Amino acid sequence: MGLGGHLMWTAVAREIVKNSGVEKVFAHKKINSNHVYVGGEVFRNNPYFFNPHVDPHDTKIELMCLNNKDVHYCYDETPLKVKHRDHDHIIKTTCAHYGIENPDLKCELYFDEREEKTVETIIDYYGLKKYLIIEPHSKMSYTVNRAYPFDKWQSIVDDIKQDVQVVQIGAPGSQVLDNVINLVGKTTFRTAAKLMEHAELFVSTEGGLVHAATCVDTKSLVVITGYQKEKMVAYPQNINLNIASHGPCGMRVECEICKEDAKNHDYKEVSALLLEDLKQ
Repeated sequence: MGLGGHLMWTAVAREIVKNSGVEKVFAHKKINSNHVYVGGEVFRNNPYFFNPHVDPHDTKIELMCLNNKDVHYCYDETPLKVKHRDHDHIIKTTCAHYGIENPDLKCELYFDEREEKTVETIIDYYGLKKYLIIEPHSKMSYTVNRAYPFDKWQSIVDDIKQDVQVVQIGAPGSQVLDNVINLVGKTTFRTAAKLMEHAELFVSTEGGLVHAATCVDTKSLVVITGYQKEKMVAYPQNINLNIASHGPCGMRVECEICKEDAKNHDYKEVSALLLEDLKQ
């Protein structure tokens, strides 16, 4: 499970605490008969999560098993393909397991003072005013089928650069677009999310940072392929651009149809949607 999966669990944790008599949830993975605590950068500072190293041991908790196949949105998985519970948004599907209906589709991140000051420094140093954030590279380690061609992203940037500052974020070593403010490798996942709070939009394919944008109430334009059903990951406030002609394929290895859909899609549709939204 990646950062996006953990972020959606933050929404589930909030809904559990608000709709039950517990004080916090205990995020864990079940390994053999042991409940192994799961912490990490997504859950840091989150008041809904029990931290056994800090919180009193008499805290009333609900166990929240992150690798329970009866709950997880991937109910079957091989190196070639995954099968999803795809009848609704992942947060809704997971909350339903806990008897919770109509949850708020909003993930949670809690920033500390140092992270807030870091982002203030970035904004001042680069003179960011009216800007959007773009991440043109999808995470390839799990599946290659969420990708959108780099040259199309470049054409989109060229179309919108006169109307807005374009800030690129991403992992160190990622290819950098022309005509952007280059923050590739210069932010953490958390500071990137905080930087989104002041942005006009976040633009990318489906992935962890799309879920992070909901934490700071920033709209995203999301290019969605045929890898998975749109309704699993689409937030209602976003511009969810489904370019799939098929699917969901669930393929972890390269899907020729997903590849052709991305190759044949007219990037001008993305440019037009961005320019229209920026005028509002």
